Amino acid sequence: MASIYRTFGGANDIHVRECETQRWNHSARWDARSLKLFRNESNVTFTQLNANVTIARGLVQSSLSRAAVDWAVNIVDLSTLLDQINIEIKLNFEMWGDEVDKENW
Repeated sequence: MASIYRTFGGANDIHVRECETQRWNHSARWDARSLKLFRNESNVTFTQLNANVTIARGLVQSSLSRAAVDWAVNIVDLSTLLDQINIEIKLNFEMWGDEVDKENW
């Protein structure tokens, strides 16, 4: 197994689909710069900073290479993105209460 991971630089299995429109705020800014996605913007191109994040819904099972983990931990900062997503989820639950189909959230 370790040999396979070395050969492919990690492995993953992903299922992604379009996210339901009511699950995220369409008026919020979802570009990398507004989300403060990169810890050091001087190492990122203008195009990357202004790229919009696509909101999707899915399931990921993965085994990550060291380089992928290093990137996720040391290069990007997902806290603003996660806070913005969590605010939307919290507001939807507060607004709809028990009427929300929690299995689909």
